[in-house]
Amino acid sequence: MSSEEVVELEVGKFYTGTRKFKKVVGKFHDGTRIPGGPYTLTQFVVAGFTAIFLNVTKPVWSPMAGGNPLFEIIVIIGLTIAIGWASGKIPATKRNPFTVALDVGKAVSAPAAGKLQGKVIKIRPPHRAYRREVTRRPAVIPALIAAVPETSLAAIEAPLDTETPIPVIEGPTPKIIVPTAFDRLRQQTQQNS
Repeated sequence: MSSEEVVELEVGKFYTGTRKFKKVVGKFHDGTRIPGGPYTLTQFVVAGFTAIFLNVTKPVWSPMAGGNPLFEIIVIIGLTIAIGWASGKIPATKRNPFTVALDVGKAVSAPAAGKLQGKVIKIRPPHRAYRREVTRRPAVIPALIAAVPETSLAAIEAPLDTETPIPVIEGPTPKIIVPTAFDRLRQQTQQNS
């Protein structure tokens, strides 16, 4: 390697997601530690709403316990603490709560069958699928005619009710197959696209 050669270095940069530390409250205003703390701001808000909700709805659930005021206080304090503690166990994500609520709303209001190329898929209701086979009258073989009595032969050679003669097809008789529900669904999606 001569002194005139330039060595190019490749620089790789890796960025990790930022860590989000919860804001916590761990002490009273006088500096003493809060029992069971530290608590997050989310826990305080959820516990406050729980206490207010239980106090407002007390006429609904209190008669089930006989209307005992001591029992009411125990239920309000117990559920407030339990729900506040459980809300602290919710993992902190990097998603905005507004976008989470928006995504939930979109998922709930989406059409049940979904969309294909921006159009709502319309699935027909279930129906009975029929299949029928149409066979043609075979050609009369001369050897069979000689073996059949005259009365039967007259019935075979009798003209058909229709005016147009039925063509005689040699080989296997063709079958008319009615499309299945899956074939119709595929045709509908091809027409919509």
